[in-house]
Order: sequence, then structure tokens, then C-alpha cells
Amino acid sequence: MGKNSIRVTLSDDLQEHVRRQVTEGSRYRDADDYISALVSRDLQIQAETAAWLSEHLGEAARAAEGVFRAVSAEDVIERNKKA
Repeated sequence: MGKNSIRVTLSDDLQEHVRRQVTEGSRYRDADDYISALVSRDLQIQAETAAWLSEHLGEAARAAEGVFRAVSAEDVIERNKKA
């Protein structure tokens, strides 16, 4: 995988947070390492979310339009009162 650089401007508070994360003895070597870990984690969360949605809602998403029925907010409220 190739590497490219980008420039990121952070507020003073965020810069201080990054500095604290990359102090000696931390698990990150430098700001690049920390930011790469954050982006990698974000990608992992997105993949996990997509997998969860596919697992739990995939069948409904693939269903033909005719299997759905329109309901109003009032219908849902009434149904929930009975539950």
C-alpha cells in the first residue's frame, strides 16, 4: 500500500490531545501513527456497521416493494400502546 501525506490543521485543544497520545512510552510513535490508527479504526467501525446492517436489515432491503405497507405515525403509536 502506497503512502501519501496530507496537511491537517487542528485546534490547540486537539493538538494537545495528539501530543499527549504520542508521548514517550505511549503506544503511538508519532502523530502520523496515531492519526493512522484513528482512520483505520474508523474504517473498521464503518465495515462492522455495514455488516451489522446487512445481517439485520439485508432481507428487508432486498424485499420487493409490494411486501411493505404504509403506516402512519398514529398507527405506530397505537400499536406501541398495545404492546
